[in-house]
Amino acid sequence: MKKILFTLVAVCSLFLIMSSCKPTADPVATEVINDPNAEDYNEESLSDEKAERIDELDSPVLDFDNIILPNGMTLKEFKEKYPNLINGRIKGDETLNGPQLRKNSIISNMLIEAQRLMNRGAFIKQEKEGGASDCKYCPAQPNGLAYAYGNKDYSVRKNPKGYAFEEVFGLDCSGFVYNAVKKGIKNFTAENTTEQKLTSKWNEALKVEKENKKLFVKDLGPLTELNLKAGDIVYWNGHIALVGVGGTNAILFQSNGTSAGSCGDPNKSKESLKCVKNAQEKNRGPKRGPRALSFKEAITPDYFGPQYRVIRILTDISGEWQLLGRCTQQSSDAIDMRITIHPEKDDEVLQTKRKVSAQGKATDYNGTTLIILTLEGEYNKETNILKANITLTADGEPDETRIDGFERPLNVDDTGYFPATSILSNGACGISWRLINKSSDNNTGGRKPHNKVLNRSLFKLSI
Repeated sequence: MKKILFTLVAVCSLFLIMSSCKPTADPVATEVINDPNAEDYNEESLSDEKAERIDELDSPVLDFDNIILPNGMTLKEFKEKYPNLINGRIKGDETLNGPQLRKNSIISNMLIEAQRLMNRGAFIKQEKEGGASDCKYCPAQPNGLAYAYGNKDYSVRKNPKGYAFEEVFGLDCSGFVYNAVKKGIKNFTAENTTEQKLTSKWNEALKVEKENKKLFVKDLGPLTELNLKAGDIVYWNGHIALVGVGGTNAILFQSNGTSAGSCGDPNKSKESLKCVKNAQEKNRGPKRGPRALSFKEAITPDYFGPQYRVIRILTDISGEWQLLGRCTQQSSDAIDMRITIHPEKDDEVLQTKRKVSAQGKATDYNGTTLIILTLEGEYNKETNILKANITLTADGEPDETRIDGFERPLNVDDTGYFPATSILSNGACGISWRLINKSSDNNTGGRKPHNKVLNRSLFKLSI
């Protein structure tokens, strides 16, 4: 019995000695992280591996003033011409509510807000600034807004979703887009990429304001860089960005970073804690958070990849347009007629082009010669270009006929006067046309009192 007892004591002693020499599990007892959002992350956050690859990309230099808007104006030109349409002051002194102007004012405000959010110097924060006095994890942010997964309000120091536990001022990718879009579409409510991909969410927000009745958003699929326009939204499975275009180069305005989800729970191991801390520091660094990226680089397989789609704010240009015509050297109009671009029918959705035709009458500058006008053309909804030929015949004088054509993008509500292309000349003056969208309140067109140049007329017989 004593021998058995001695043996048991010896075995137990050996076990205790061996246990004391065995390496322990990786405890994190020295730093316990209390993070209520630790498990709250999904596919919207990039993996740590992909986030680090994107860190390799430099932000391209882009002069925001030279961004080209869909109407062909630069952002600087638009701001100078329509100051009351900037920074949300849509209903200032301006009475110009045409759909193209409305669309470009929305896009301008989106871009201006994107620029502000990416301004690293505008959001420098000191340690604990904006947080509780006893905030343990309220770091300084010398690089401006951080990447903060799940954060949509950059004005509040907040603990992001995922394993990142620091409280920071920041935005995730959809939070960045949300804040930029809200400056242009005040009723926009889609705060995550799942909703921001849905054109229905955009169209619901647009239709709240009657001024947007001619605007809609459409998913155009994977457009090439040359076909992108300022204000487009590009999205992937897990990322979303706003587009700016300068020349032939498209730039993405976005917020990139990680939720540190692939690091694992920092309370489970020292390696996980180290991984999370590293991710947090990078999320506050200059290569993460709101910044610009080259579209050309971003769509390569090593980064966000080529599986993307584009959604765009478009204008319904159907309805009545005023067509004015004058001799190029005249200061008044001889022609004032209406043309109608009919709304798209259900069976025309897949068709690119729609026929446009109109007839009218006018009086030449001599006040007596009656002109019969016939317009035949087509509108290309993909390029937003109206191409037409207009035949002018002097009433009772069939030999007095001329045909003039034009090909004009309808990217503004009032095209201003532009020269026609002569197809059949009658030896009279060159002609200039002007198109005005009658949905617009910006209508100053119409025949003005004649200020005739007597040797200029639409027909030689009128001189």
